[in-house]
Amino acid sequence: MQWVFFEQGKEARRDPSEAELFKNNQDDNEEYAGVDTLVRETIQNSIDAASIQAGNIVRVRISLHSKNEMPPTSRLAEYFGRLKTPLKTKDVAYNRQGAPDLNCGFLVCEDFGTRGLEGNPNLTSDPTDRNKREDFYWFWRNIGRSGKTGDDLGRWGLGKTVYRAASRIGCMLGLTVRESDRRKIVMGQAVLKIHKFDGKEWKSDGFWCQKQGSDDTPIPIESPNDVEQFHADWKLSRTDEPGLSIVVPYVVKLTGESLFQAVAINFFDLILRRKLIVEINAPDIGSVKLTDQTIDTECSKIKWNGTKAQKRHAPPPIAFANACLTAKDKAVASKLWGTGNVDASLEFEPQDMETLQAEFKKGNLVAARIRIYLRKKNEQQSHEDSFFVFLQKDDRQKSPDSYYIREGMTITKINSSRARKNNTRGMVHVQKGLLASFLGDTEGPAHEDWLKSAERPDKIWGRGWKGRVDFVKGIVDKLYEIVSPRIEKADYDLLSEYFFSLDRKDIQDILPPHEQKASDNGHEEPQDADKEPSSFPPIDPHPQWFEIKPLSGGFRVSHSNLLSVPEDNDLEIQLAYDVSKGNPLQKWSLFDFDLKKDLQNGGRLKYKGLKLKAKVLDGQTLFLHSISEGFLFETTGFDIHRDLYVKITEKSNENKEPEQ
Repeated sequence: MQWVFFEQGKEARRDPSEAELFKNNQDDNEEYAGVDTLVRETIQNSIDAASIQAGNIVRVRISLHSKNEMPPTSRLAEYFGRLKTPLKTKDVAYNRQGAPDLNCGFLVCEDFGTRGLEGNPNLTSDPTDRNKREDFYWFWRNIGRSGKTGDDLGRWGLGKTVYRAASRIGCMLGLTVRESDRRKIVMGQAVLKIHKFDGKEWKSDGFWCQKQGSDDTPIPIESPNDVEQFHADWKLSRTDEPGLSIVVPYVVKLTGESLFQAVAINFFDLILRRKLIVEINAPDIGSVKLTDQTIDTECSKIKWNGTKAQKRHAPPPIAFANACLTAKDKAVASKLWGTGNVDASLEFEPQDMETLQAEFKKGNLVAARIRIYLRKKNEQQSHEDSFFVFLQKDDRQKSPDSYYIREGMTITKINSSRARKNNTRGMVHVQKGLLASFLGDTEGPAHEDWLKSAERPDKIWGRGWKGRVDFVKGIVDKLYEIVSPRIEKADYDLLSEYFFSLDRKDIQDILPPHEQKASDNGHEEPQDADKEPSSFPPIDPHPQWFEIKPLSGGFRVSHSNLLSVPEDNDLEIQLAYDVSKGNPLQKWSLFDFDLKKDLQNGGRLKYKGLKLKAKVLDGQTLFLHSISEGFLFETTGFDIHRDLYVKITEKSNENKEPEQ
């Protein structure tokens, strides 16, 4: 067995940087901050490889071993002696026996109920048939490239990088048992730096293997004696079961408690649905098995003192999650969203909305199935998919979290705002399907958020995909706004803390006449408990035939549908950035924006119109004319970091601007 590196030629020189995506600040006294990413990548890769023959139930075993359990020094020298020169850049010293001199143990991650790494172990170029499983090739012989599809939890091809990032010597070793042929195959990989050895310069990537083939291909290890020795050296629990065992030698500082928290927060949904069982073995917590029956009890034994950003400050809401799983069959379906403008509101049938509001008011769990329209790029046909949202008021807990889950994995950096502030917990379930594929494309390598800055969706999904990201991320608050109780009567005490200097008589004086209480002796009359409190007098509405709504970097003016469009009225629109003092329109400057330049000469400002004509009067004024029923006008491209002041004036035939 040996390490095989390739000689550096005249081609471009490359030192690897993939691990920077998972890099976390750490010194010798700190615990590794990348544990969430490590656990997430390990388990999602196992879930993606679930075996149908095993009933799609995946078991993952994570074992943390101390330095005392490392293989003998002579064996460590055989494994890692060749890496001494490139490891100088990592400040790794070696002992006299030729092994790394580090006070570290090792980590073993094993999965069961999976296929193992199928395919041709000697394949070195992309398969012509992408439908054929070539797991071994994609796992060991590619970095930043993946054979996965949109149906998988992960797809960046960087998941395995977390193993090397968690190793002080930047390498990983692995044993796979394949489901199809039961072959046992060992291989390893190191990604270090370009280095010199034996008078030659070598590339950064190396393979732990049996030998080099005639075409310089690193040939993996299959000798029964060598496989058995590898199994014993790293204390693997696997026997003949199909799956993959990964060893992280000289692992960074980890604890069983942090591993436990990461598993529970990121994968409680799969555990509760009996799709996943996780066993954790570590010196600080012993042996713990997380199943649908044990996870709640085991979570109560752990200290939750992590960060809120990773949802490690509190255990996952197991009881609430179980209730959500049960409530799916009774979820109320929304109207189809996304067929038109992405700024459209979430809507339900009136009767369904009343049902949701009534259940929420009672404190019951509210379940909704949100129907959404999606379209891939260069496809004429759009597709419908749906996802589930659950809400429940919980006044016993202040600011409870909302959990967003894609295909069983928690997307930890997404939360609600308004619902959370109003002591309402939420949960979002996006099941396997087109929407899950879309959202997965918006995730970065760490799978922690749905990002509008992602590049992949621009290549795959149709126009408006960013609005769909906003819609799904904000769905808990959107549903809360629909189901939360409305204020139906005047509350004169609502702002009482701001007007504490007013006595009761002063308050009587400022109330409307019909609200003032009569008294013969100057004291207020006792309120009749049976009498319904009075309300404000009705407001005389003045509906308009047009309405204005904000857009990101702009605004929209459209027909309000309350009145018909007058035949002799056009609209003048004046714009300026808002200011703290004075009239914004008078303080507009050409340095802010110039409508005449931008809209007429193809500048940064863009506009579109429907059933109207638009012209520019000057640098800050637009004129809309020839307006018809159902008209719409939009303009975008303004500075999103500044408030835009918009003034609209109706122009009749008597006061219209003259045609130019």
